[in-house]
Amino acid sequence: MTDHDVLETFNQRLQAYVADHPDRQEAELMAYAAMLQAATPGLKDALGWRAMQDDVLAALTSDRGDGLPTSGPTEADDEDGRNLWKTLDKWTLADFRLNLAWWHRRPGTKATRLAALIAYGEQRWPGEDLSRQPWPETHHLPAWGPIIVAETRMDDEAEDEADDESRTAP
Repeated sequence: MTDHDVLETFNQRLQAYVADHPDRQEAELMAYAAMLQAATPGLKDALGWRAMQDDVLAALTSDRGDGLPTSGPTEADDEDGRNLWKTLDKWTLADFRLNLAWWHRRPGTKATRLAALIAYGEQRWPGEDLSRQPWPETHHLPAWGPIIVAETRMDDEAEDEADDESRTAP
């Protein structure tokens, strides 16, 4: 049984437990998960691997300092059927389009990050090696100039409110 299968079984058992015990407390669910972990061979290692993957994903999606992610999902799949992640500079046009869609629908994505991705695509494609390809589909995304202005205003307003609160605090 692969790690993916073990984790899938674990998730199914947890979901079944939640469905059977709608009034459960968090501590009860944690105890059940710990019991499953002790009783299922390979589950502890698979959970550790998944936690490590989450840490890697967090590192990959961190900002490089220019608003762009360090890397993102690509069209290629790994052995578990999930998207492989490549660094930004190695994306193909198809990978770029996938990342626009992925970041656009990801909750909590900063508008500045989406704007940086759009600007990156506008500068990169069509490029010399991809000149025969069509322009990236960005018409469904908002214009990035006003997004940055609005985001900056929101940041300025939050700072002003914090300053006002600190002046009125006893």
